[in-house]
Amino acid sequence: MHNLTQWKSGMAAMLFSVMVSLSSIHPVLSAEVPNKSYVALSPEQGQVLWLQTGLSPAILSFNGQTGALEHSLALQHEATQLIMGFTPDGFKVARLEAAGLSILHRTGKSLRRLAISNLPQPASRYRPMTAITNATGTAQLFHDTRTPQLQVLHTGNGKILATVALPKARLLALGLDATINKLAYVTANVAGKTDKADLQIYDLFKNKLIKTYSIQAPSPFSQPVVFSWDGKYVAVLPQVINLQTAEQITVKGATGSAVFTTDHQALLFASRQGMQRFDLARKQQQALDWQLPADCQTTVAEDMSVDQQQLAFASLCTPAANSLAVVSFVNAQTGQWQRNLNLAKP
Repeated sequence: MHNLTQWKSGMAAMLFSVMVSLSSIHPVLSAEVPNKSYVALSPEQGQVLWLQTGLSPAILSFNGQTGALEHSLALQHEATQLIMGFTPDGFKVARLEAAGLSILHRTGKSLRRLAISNLPQPASRYRPMTAITNATGTAQLFHDTRTPQLQVLHTGNGKILATVALPKARLLALGLDATINKLAYVTANVAGKTDKADLQIYDLFKNKLIKTYSIQAPSPFSQPVVFSWDGKYVAVLPQVINLQTAEQITVKGATGSAVFTTDHQALLFASRQGMQRFDLARKQQQALDWQLPADCQTTVAEDMSVDQQQLAFASLCTPAANSLAVVSFVNAQTGQWQRNLNLAKP
């Protein structure tokens, strides 16, 4: 009996070892495929594009006036790849894979593939999941987890535009301003305070760290660091930081989708109570009534038009709703709501 017990224990240990080995060889088998939604305003025929990732990713093209579905394209995709969203021009999709960053045309055709240093294996484990770019999408910010350092990559020719060494601390968030003048990164507090983090602003032209701000620690890669258009503020929700005075304001109920208006006056962001507007000068928060249907309230994606005149915020609808999502069009300069567009269910 004693020998039999030993044999069973040995077999159990061996089976456990085999399972661990298999999971390390094929880690994606047990990994959940990221399911995210992206919206883009396409200059082509005034269309609104919808990108759904997950097990069956697809690009849906809707009429920008009626919301009718005009075209659907299933993307060839593997679980080891990470779809990072639309490029700012609305024509292309960025996808990360073992060989690097692939740029796909909205027709699904692969336009180019750019090498990226030290991606995790599989590439679907890279964080943040959403691409961080400048306003035109000609540059994308990546972090090299082995070095560790940040790299600003030219998305046309693959050239490394800038490299920034990171401190020896856990990276929590990244951001790039509209003109590639500055980047921001948030790391865990080096003093070991678990509720604190360090927001660092780096000047890419001067190749130097400008300043470090102590802030409340955000959840890792839950959101990007968003710069205001004049470079005076950044948002690391629920915090808004004045980079000139170091003043920090906490907004209420923030869940994501933060965008500064181009007149430098306000921050628009999603909350559990709907869309909110934070006035930067008066430091006042206001709930916005965009006349969203009761079953289409969760704002999950945003985009700015190529001419920087219009913003689009997409709100998901419940499965029982008649629409896939509702897109709210907003004046990018003032934040004034213009109209809603119901995207028809496929």
